[in-house]
Amino acid sequence: MSLSLAPRPARPAAASPFDHAAFDSLLRRHVRGSNVDYRGWHGRPADRAALDRYLARLAAADTTGWPRAEQVAFWINAYNAITLSSVLEAWPVASITKIKPTLGVLPGNGVWKQKHRVAGHDVSLDDIEHSTLRKYFAEPRIHFAVNCAAKSCPPLAPAAFTGRGLEAQLDRVTERFIRSPRYNVTGRGKPWALSKIFEWYGEDFTAAAGSVPSYVLRYLPPEQARGVDPARVRWTARAYDWSLNQP
Repeated sequence: MSLSLAPRPARPAAASPFDHAAFDSLLRRHVRGSNVDYRGWHGRPADRAALDRYLARLAAADTTGWPRAEQVAFWINAYNAITLSSVLEAWPVASITKIKPTLGVLPGNGVWKQKHRVAGHDVSLDDIEHSTLRKYFAEPRIHFAVNCAAKSCPPLAPAAFTGRGLEAQLDRVTERFIRSPRYNVTGRGKPWALSKIFEWYGEDFTAAAGSVPSYVLRYLPPEQARGVDPARVRWTARAYDWSLNQP
């Protein structure tokens, strides 16, 4: 599986960027702040059909020759679109953790082990996150871009990711999440209370910045980060709320 998901190298005559406009339109229509209007989306058959068509295009895509940014944007969007589709198919549901696995998926693994066709491969959400985005692209900011449909998950961006805008988009979602007291408390002179994400994927942030506090400091307001010694910061992980990210 790992080999089959390896990013395909760019060639001099790379293909045109994949068009995520249909997904972008759906997100702009149904994302409300930190939440998703699943009820409204489910109640619009045309929008559910539009998501299915987008997923079909993801399934048939050939990423050969795509630049790195195009590939990262593609896999982030694929993760988010599959997650949304999984919730809509199971609607109404109180939490993504309550969605029962379908035939062929081991009990207890839920939606993260369910296989879907993407770019010609049968992959799960775990495959996309761990065997592709984390393994091959070594980009910690993806943890704030992929959305697990939970209250404590970084908010789903109200627009599709694109290769052209990727760097700015990743910085924007990372800064938004780290600076929000809803997810992280980083007051001076006392232990920080950070999202569980920093505990689960601490190795990714440490590889990028030397430590979790050092990584967080990169995205705090300058006046808040100034003079803080990351080596002296003590932090704990907050409880994770798996209830659905709906209004």
